Amino acid sequence: MNHFLNTLLISMFISFPEVILIMMIGFGLCGIILPVRKITVIAALQAIFAFIIMYINTPFGLHNLFQFISLLIIITVILRIKMIKATIPLLIGVFIDTACQNIFIVLNLFNTLDLEKMGHDFLYTLPRVLILFAILLTIFFIIKENKIILCRISINDDEKIKS
Repeated sequence: MNHFLNTLLISMFISFPEVILIMMIGFGLCGIILPVRKITVIAALQAIFAFIIMYINTPFGLHNLFQFISLLIIITVILRIKMIKATIPLLIGVFIDTACQNIFIVLNLFNTLDLEKMGHDFLYTLPRVLILFAILLTIFFIIKENKIILCRISINDDEKIKS
């Protein structure tokens, strides 16, 4: 599979749902329920940025920083909330996602997990990422069912998130 197609598939089927899960977990833990339509628009825009960042072969590690900054800007603009109110839930969501990824990587070291191949080979990456998504989805449902709030962030009247 060529680089363009691989990058397109990774951004559509991996980056897009990952952003949805990061936002649902992070904002959920801050007591903010986001409209599905807004989450979908934000995730779609971020998938476009992820595609660009991956397609130009941004160095490993730096791509995370670029994607975090672009996602933060997209959230702030789309939801019309202050950047600090977007940063905290985003950091929480990204932290949980990264922690799950790191645990997954450590557990798979003995199964010869090829990190370089995961960033560039959709067919190699997809089955491994589906397990990660199942874990993140489970975390989201545990948070939702138990009404777990890590910190409460209030949204002012001038920042009301509309569907």
